[in-house]
Amino acid sequence: MNTLQSAAIVAATAFLVLVFCTGIKAACRKKLKQDKNDKTIHGRFMGEK
Repeated sequence: MNTLQSAAIVAATAFLVLVFCTGIKAACRKKLKQDKNDKTIHGRFMGEK
């Protein structure tokens, strides 16, 4: 394997890891937001009773 191939593989791997991490962060943020909304809705219903 020459240097160019090695550099390309390292760059591709780094890019995939970055995309993967960004996706996980976005999913977690979405879930966190959803949980917060669920609690708020639940709190409202409990308050009405």
